[in-house]
Amino acid sequence: MVNIKIPYKWQPRKYQLDLWRYLENGGKRAVAVWHRRAGKDSLSLNWTAVAAMRRVGVYWH
Repeated sequence: MVNIKIPYKWQPRKYQLDLWRYLENGGKRAVAVWHRRAGKDSLSLNWTAVAAMRRVGVYWH
């Protein structure tokens, strides 16, 4: 069996860690009010990939 690492070659930035940990620990909803180019899309797409591996469903971004 092949091991797949999700998220692939991505590390959250320091200020993203609190949100990432919240989501990993079962957080359902979150709002990130960060400056432009803060990596909101990057974080949310990587979290969507992780969530899709945990539970089958339709995921919107």
